[in-house]
Amino acid sequence: MKELLNNSSYADRFLGGTAVSCILMPDTYHYYHAPVSGKVVESNEDVAGEYFGINNFPGLLNDDNVGYGYSYSVFEHFRRGYLVIETANYGCVGMIPVGLNTIASVIFEEPFKNITDASSSVEVKKGDRIGCFKYGGSLNILLFEKDRFPSLNIMQGQQIGLLMGESESEVKLTRTRLNRFLNRIAYLAK
Repeated sequence: MKELLNNSSYADRFLGGTAVSCILMPDTYHYYHAPVSGKVVESNEDVAGEYFGINNFPGLLNDDNVGYGYSYSVFEHFRRGYLVIETANYGCVGMIPVGLNTIASVIFEEPFKNITDASSSVEVKKGDRIGCFKYGGSLNILLFEKDRFPSLNIMQGQQIGLLMGESESEVKLTRTRLNRFLNRIAYLAK
């Protein structure tokens, strides 16, 4: 945890907690947003690391082991950033945007670039844009303190969110989205 969070003093708070990861494919939305409301008490958008990603990226996805019990230590050496949000209901929540395959940048919005201690904290609301990746595939890891967020397994390939336009009429229901939606309904009906 210390390595993943670049020796942050908050790292120990996440030991024994829950980690949730979401891989973004090269053709998907590459902005990341605050998962919770609170105060960003520490951040670093520039944790040095490798730019070239995982040697066997398809293997990572196809091993059926990216979820529960997965070791995130492989990402300690990747180009990444991190921030820690102090919340009223969930304790501290960590967010680690990781550049994977061919990513050359992890960019935070100006207010979140480099917060060094709680005295310079920045308020954030759930959904606020934190930053973006430039080109390629990437990964977001969320960290929760022990007993604050129960772990859950979501079947690989299941869509967990959909960016909507200003009105629902702007969202086109493509065959892929329709199939994902129907698969999700069938899975939940079990």
